[in-house]
Formats: sequence, C-alpha cells, structure tokens
Amino acid sequence: SGRPQMNEFKHGAFRMAFELGLPMLPVSIKDTCRVMPGGIETLFPARATLTIHPAVDVNLYEGRRDELIKHLQDVIASAV
Repeated sequence: SGRPQMNEFKHGAFRMAFELGLPMLPVSIKDTCRVMPGGIETLFPARATLTIHPAVDVNLYEGRRDELIKHLQDVIASAV
C-alpha cells in the first residue's frame, strides 16, 4: 500500500517485563519502507530514522497490560 503502518505488538515481551519488573524501552524506526520497499528480500541504500524514547516503568501499569500496550503504541507512533 506504500503507507507506513505498525504491526501488532507481540504480548510475550509485555508478559516478561511484568514478570521481571523491568522497564520497557520504546523505539521508533521511521522510513524503513525506503530501505526495504519490497520487504526483507529487497534492500536499498536509504536513510531511516531511529528514535529511542524514554523507558516506561511497567510497574505503573500493574494489572493494566492493555493500557500499557496502548501507551507504548502511541509513543512509538508519535515518531513514525
């Protein structure tokens, strides 16, 4: 479609972060569609931008995994 879009988040990383009490580090990668226009099989020289956002304390979202996922999606999408 040519429009950038985020894939659905996998829940295993969230489960692990909650179990271990570790923060999550949201990262946005913008313009990968220029580097890989045909998917992983095709690579072209191009610029992509990596944004590392502040870490998120998962303990603030105890029992509210869906709210944490939504928050991280919003943070990552803000830089894409």
